[in-house]
Amino acid sequence: MNIIQFESAEDMLKWAGPFLTDQPGLHNRPLGELHAWARIQRERPGDHFRPHILGAEHEGTPVGLVTWKPPGPASLVLDPAQREPGAAALAAFIAREIGDLGRVLAPAADLQALSEAWNPGHLAPVEMENWAYRLDQLIPPRPARGHMRPATLADQAVIAAWAEKFAGEAFVGLQIPFASFEAVGRMIAHDVYRIWEADGIPVAMAQYLRPTPTGVVIGMVYTPHAQRGRGYATNLTAAMCRERMDQGDQYLALFTNAANDTTNRIYPSLGFQFVGAVPMANFQGIPFAPSNRPK
Repeated sequence: MNIIQFESAEDMLKWAGPFLTDQPGLHNRPLGELHAWARIQRERPGDHFRPHILGAEHEGTPVGLVTWKPPGPASLVLDPAQREPGAAALAAFIAREIGDLGRVLAPAADLQALSEAWNPGHLAPVEMENWAYRLDQLIPPRPARGHMRPATLADQAVIAAWAEKFAGEAFVGLQIPFASFEAVGRMIAHDVYRIWEADGIPVAMAQYLRPTPTGVVIGMVYTPHAQRGRGYATNLTAAMCRERMDQGDQYLALFTNAANDTTNRIYPSLGFQFVGAVPMANFQGIPFAPSNRPK
């Protein structure tokens, strides 16, 4: 098993090829991150932007990868046929060359393999159970009052406040950073937010995340408590799907908290299909001890 440390996100995308792109709904996080990092490295070559980008290959074939820009979570993808040796090789390289792991987000079986390779006697605790969905065919929802529009700088304060509330609800008990007022302004300039407006008032928001040449994730879907139960977020999600499909996107994906019964009922009603569990575990403070087998 050979480990390759890439400096260029674009080189990783070329190396990984179909190994990463064949399941964009399940693997969109590393796929979208790599496309974003490649763009940054092209546009700002002097910034010394160097996230951790690792590939594992067996007999010249990609069988695993880790993408990671601290302090954010690492993303992990492993080939099922080489899951255990791939996880062991990546874990050993990270421990030797990087030193520590924090949070890791990955398909459930891949995350389990990495945890067992890192320290089988002290498995990393899962902090959040996430479900991944992919849209194949949109099912129109019952219409709600209002319409979708792009966010403008006039919405900056509202979006920043809603982003904080969204993070508090979606990541209960976790120190997950949310978008600051300044960051929201920058992202509005990149046209990633959509607002559902009813009677001239913003009543829901959502965001396009991790775009790739073939698709995008819809995330941070939020409706204030006083406006819930009226179909605003459902119609906003559907309108965003139509917008991207009209632009030629081949896939649309989203992630939910597995414990949120409401979202896991609404999104399938729009045609989203469950593609897999993608939990997040925390390796912080767990020593690398691959021989630490329980007796």
